[in-house]
Amino acid sequence: MVTVRARAKAIAWHLMAGDANHESNGAKLKVLSRALFAVGLTALAALIVRLRGSGGTPPHRGGWRELSADDLEQADRP
Repeated sequence: MVTVRARAKAIAWHLMAGDANHESNGAKLKVLSRALFAVGLTALAALIVRLRGSGGTPPHRGGWRELSADDLEQADRP
């Protein structure tokens, strides 16, 4: 299994491989690092929301029930 760090290194190497302009490579690497940081921050926020949960217990009453013909007739009346 390829780790995120190994994949990031491979992408960074690929970006710098064919370009002779060092300054442009630095800019590409900076964009790549910012993008990886944003993805990591998003993953961290999703993890926090997931672990916290919605809080409380779900309701034990109510919910769906089968409608009878009388229920449908009441909805038609003004």
